[in-house]
Amino acid sequence: SDAMQGTSGFLVLLFLAETSGFCPTSARVSLLSSVGVASCTSNSASLTPPRRLFRPATPLNTCAQLEVVSAGNELRQAQAGTLDLLVRDLGLQQEDAPFSLPLSDGLQGTVQSWTGGDVSWCSTLDIVGTAFSQSKLTVWNGPLVGVPHFRSSITLAPDSVRLLIDFCPRGDAGYEQVLPDGSFQEPDSRAMFMQRSMRTEFEELFFTEEARGWFARASSGGAPAVPRQLCEGPLKLDVTLPPTPASVAHATAACAEAARLYGGWMGAAERFGQVKSQLAFAHDCKVRAMISSAHTAELVSMFGPAGRELAAAHGGPRDITDRGSAMSNAAKDNLGAGEAGNA
Repeated sequence: SDAMQGTSGFLVLLFLAETSGFCPTSARVSLLSSVGVASCTSNSASLTPPRRLFRPATPLNTCAQLEVVSAGNELRQAQAGTLDLLVRDLGLQQEDAPFSLPLSDGLQGTVQSWTGGDVSWCSTLDIVGTAFSQSKLTVWNGPLVGVPHFRSSITLAPDSVRLLIDFCPRGDAGYEQVLPDGSFQEPDSRAMFMQRSMRTEFEELFFTEEARGWFARASSGGAPAVPRQLCEGPLKLDVTLPPTPASVAHATAACAEAARLYGGWMGAAERFGQVKSQLAFAHDCKVRAMISSAHTAELVSMFGPAGRELAAAHGGPRDITDRGSAMSNAAKDNLGAGEAGNA
């Protein structure tokens, strides 16, 4: 019948979309349901890990091709608006003139940076081309406040939109030890008791119901990516979306809301005493080294030596990661404010 022929043709197209690697399980189930076909199969690649699946609230056209140039322009405009709010609210001042570098395949990379207030380094990285576009925003806080660092990235390609947002905790709370059901093992050592106490503190200050509400909207009901490393937070969002304008709009809105959340934390942050500021910076050194190493490896694999230059510019000057001088400055600031005795 005509209906059967239409369904068969639809399934062939769906098979091709799946084998191309950008048709997520949630989209497959939704599409199959629309033609009355039940599916009990799964794509192992899209289910690793299953927590990272994007489940849109409304169906998205997963077969549409994204026009990267125009979508990239819209992405950068939206991200610039988000950045302007942070610059204004946090009192940031732009550093040197933007750093630009030609890359392979006709791409161009540009880094801009700001500092000021309790922000030790704020940087954007935009990679622009006809078939690839990426916009990163990273904000590293100074050691006198305990607010999580903020990282976001949106990557556009003809077959996908990838969204990554993370709030990096300022201490070792053991989030990477989470069990499959979302709980943690009962502590049996001093270190584990300290980690549990830190998780409780972070949940009260930052990873609140409001923050989890943001994640629910950004992930459309998905679960956070399971932290795998010390540098990852409990509300890390890492999803690959269909290549549509709706996905780009969704990603930029998620970043804007996350930035407002982060800005609110910074505005209400209490000052650390000497001990806490030194502990925070010691932890920051490890986190920044891990993220810098991973980002450098990623860009070098894509662009060779030019990628290393971009990663270095985005990561900030080396003296920011000078543990000794930063700790001395933190202690000096606290002693000057009469807070040396307050941990």
